[in-house]
Amino acid sequence: MALGKARFLVTRMFEFQHTSFKVKSGTFVAGVRGSDFIIARTEETTSVTALEKTTLEVLRMDAPEMKPVLLSSFQRTVGSLDGGLQKPQNIPPQEIELLKQEFNLNIDPGSSSDSEAGKTDPSKSNAAGKKEEDTKQSGENRDSGSGETSDTGKRCFRGSCRDRPP
Repeated sequence: MALGKARFLVTRMFEFQHTSFKVKSGTFVAGVRGSDFIIARTEETTSVTALEKTTLEVLRMDAPEMKPVLLSSFQRTVGSLDGGLQKPQNIPPQEIELLKQEFNLNIDPGSSSDSEAGKTDPSKSNAAGKKEEDTKQSGENRDSGSGETSDTGKRCFRGSCRDRPP
């Protein structure tokens, strides 16, 4: 991630034995364990904010031997290019609400990705001018690796769909 802010909502895929998701900001890397978090990077600092139901491990990319900072729900760490990471700081509820409003996702971290917030309007056209409903493969929505649930109740990963566990 170059500069700016991004919010990530990552859901662990239990049907796969080995999964990992990492976000690199140029200076720091966040190892994700099923999480909802925000990374904000400026030219001088990078801040990593863990939202609800989140555990993150944050470390310097140029010093992987250093002990990582472990963030839990509603905590933040800030690091600079020439220094280490601050100890986790608890974030006041008012600030959490402001951060959520800034991204305005209207999602619940525990919900599946086929909630109303994650659905696209089927009447919208894609780049080729076709409606999305016309581009689905025989009723099964295969995705390109996002780990989303298809509209047939299957879990899809890298073009392969499986039945969801009960």
